[in-house]
Amino acid sequence: MPTRHTPEIELPPDAATADDHRNPRRRRRDSEEPASEIGLLVEAEPHHALDKLILQPEVKSEIQTSLRALEKRADLERIWNLSSIQPMQGRCILNFYGPPGTGKTRAALGIAWHLGKPLYQVDYSAVISKYLGDTAKHIKAAFQAARELNAILFFDEADSLLSRRVATSESCSTSINQNRNTLMQELDRFDGVVIVTTNLFENYDPALLRRIQSHIHFRLPNASMRRELFTLHLPNPERVTADYAVLAELSKGLSGGDILTLCLNAIHAGSTDLRGAFIVPKDSAIRTLHDLSGKRLSLGPAEDEEAHAAAKKALQGIANVTLHAAGSMDAAALAMSDGEADAAVVSAFMPVLLEGCGKLEKGQTRLLAETDPVPFIRVFATEGLETDLEAKITAALFSSAKLPELLTALESRDGFVLAEKAPDDADWPDWRGNGRRGSISHLPTKLPEPFKPLWTHALTGPAMAGPAVSGRRLVIPDKSADAKRDVFLCLSTQDGSELWRLEYDVAGDMEYSNAPRATPVIHDGLAYLQGAFGHLHCVELETGKVVWKTNLFTDFAAERLTWGASIAPLVVDDMLIIAPGAKDASIAALDRKTGAVRWKTPGNAAAYAAFIHATFDGIPQIIGYDSGSLGGWHPGTGERLWTLVPPDGSDFNVTTPIMLGEKLLLATENNGTRLYRFDGEGRIVTDPLARNDDLAPDTCTPGIAGQRVIATAYGDLFCLDLARGLQTVWQQPGDEFHDHCNIITSADRALLWTANGDLILLDTQSPKYAPLAKLRPFDEKHPNTLAHPAIANGRLFLRSGKAVACFILE
Repeated sequence: MPTRHTPEIELPPDAATADDHRNPRRRRRDSEEPASEIGLLVEAEPHHALDKLILQPEVKSEIQTSLRALEKRADLERIWNLSSIQPMQGRCILNFYGPPGTGKTRAALGIAWHLGKPLYQVDYSAVISKYLGDTAKHIKAAFQAARELNAILFFDEADSLLSRRVATSESCSTSINQNRNTLMQELDRFDGVVIVTTNLFENYDPALLRRIQSHIHFRLPNASMRRELFTLHLPNPERVTADYAVLAELSKGLSGGDILTLCLNAIHAGSTDLRGAFIVPKDSAIRTLHDLSGKRLSLGPAEDEEAHAAAKKALQGIANVTLHAAGSMDAAALAMSDGEADAAVVSAFMPVLLEGCGKLEKGQTRLLAETDPVPFIRVFATEGLETDLEAKITAALFSSAKLPELLTALESRDGFVLAEKAPDDADWPDWRGNGRRGSISHLPTKLPEPFKPLWTHALTGPAMAGPAVSGRRLVIPDKSADAKRDVFLCLSTQDGSELWRLEYDVAGDMEYSNAPRATPVIHDGLAYLQGAFGHLHCVELETGKVVWKTNLFTDFAAERLTWGASIAPLVVDDMLIIAPGAKDASIAALDRKTGAVRWKTPGNAAAYAAFIHATFDGIPQIIGYDSGSLGGWHPGTGERLWTLVPPDGSDFNVTTPIMLGEKLLLATENNGTRLYRFDGEGRIVTDPLARNDDLAPDTCTPGIAGQRVIATAYGDLFCLDLARGLQTVWQQPGDEFHDHCNIITSADRALLWTANGDLILLDTQSPKYAPLAKLRPFDEKHPNTLAHPAIANGRLFLRSGKAVACFILE
């Protein structure tokens, strides 16, 4: 039997099998034929057997029922002449649906093992193509390959490919329908087993539903299954200090895949070893450590053994290497990237972090070699860790220095010491920046004098929307001078020169002008550009070429909002979340690469506030407002998980909800500022933990600086204390605080950009209003700007009514 394979790729872990943690997508070592471009052949093995899977009993029962029907097909045909009723021959189509990580892929392998066939696995991303006709070709190729290999055909995450056909008002809709027709034809011709997986099969095309023999629902594991999974993945009880039953209880809401990842991370984290990484520029001629002879090498500081002493040991026997010890590993890497050294040594985990924070250009560094391991432990935390809990954990870790036996076990002289946090300030790709948090790791203690722009680029439209920044590209919305065309510009962050533009006709009256008011969203080489009249374009960031487009109002039969489409789309995994506000599509998910509809959820008209992607009680959800309430929606299915109706009348709902650890902060004009908790099941508790009725902003989303909440409302700037139940620390009146204000914070400072063009730097830890700087960067008499600023790589990008400008912050 011929065997095809692709290079080894990573598989998000699914529910566990009972013998090992081997990646089921890993290619066979004895494969010899060239890689297939469409699918991946996986040979099932004994540990994939169905009786070794940890699944709900009803799931196993439904699978076994389907297999019995398939195996008895010949007998049933002989007795009942089924082909005269439904000509299926040996075809069997199964639909596995449910959350990621619940065992769908493993179950498909279990069926393959039972039937003695390989699994031909096809990912949605490998089939779909933006080029006309290619998707249909890929579908045919997948079925043909499965025939030749006598394999079970497995379509993974196939929601968009299998969803219902659409009205053919545009060429893209025609192409989508052609693809689905091709799929139906191939299914009818295929004499074998086809398994598809999805998160929401209700959106399947009705013609496909008629062809599917069984829909099998994979659910999150219950407590008993979670205990089995922990026992399976942590098979050495002598090294497990926690009770398996306790682990099962604490992991409520996790999938089998989540538990596998958690166990593997715990096992790996138990190792105290760390290696140093020799890195060189991607195009360097240096290929081995011996090539460093005659070169200059930048080491980490002496206290970082893996990047210093271990590196020197690795270089023994290599002559004429000029060594330079940098003051930090960041400095060592920068010396290499700036050409001051030919190579550098940093901790093995550092390169990806340095790329993430912009200190190394992504993809331009190559790993040369690693040092021998040295004893090491380092502790990381996410933004979701609450301050009081962080303080307790830190105190416990620091106490290790007082326990000689623990220091011996850690192989450490000083125990744990506080590490400098790695910044996430290289880009500003979204509304309110990374994660829609409105914060960066550092703001200066003062602004440069004189505060002059590095460059300025003239604009023509009202300043309704701010820029997004990724690498050396800035994307900003604008409006033509005659107000008849939406304009989106891509500028160089280095000098403000125009790289490309997108323009299209759109005229009409609207309150607060008809200019775009949604911040562009940049993700994975694509930019999402939304106009006030609902036009949404996905373009290539590099070129501005349109990949796909839609309209929130006309394509979803929604009424146009009084103040226009204001909600910036939200990227969640491979989906783009939008808010048309239609009766049958209050919110919707699109495939972010193709624009195809993944799901639609009926509900209320849209509001004006951006959505966020957050996790509460272990349950990921999309959180945001519609016209009458706040809600949480399941990202995979669009199911509404909970609803919070405001306690004191309706709001216009303009401000963005803010995630604070396991709590949610809301601030609106009729209901003030409120802090909410969740019930342990991912649903909001309707009674707030704390509230402040004085701070009631109509449009200003608060900034969070440590334990302080900063926001403006109707002529006053407020500072509230989170630690004291949202009590007011101080309140400062001022004409500059009457209109809209955008706020960016760090741990102890805030930068305010007012509608009047005032730029104010605040010390947020002061017991009173304490501006560190206050100035007007633009010479215009009335800048009139509602546009949110952006900060990236130490540069501040501001927009006035006539221009966008770049300033150096420090």
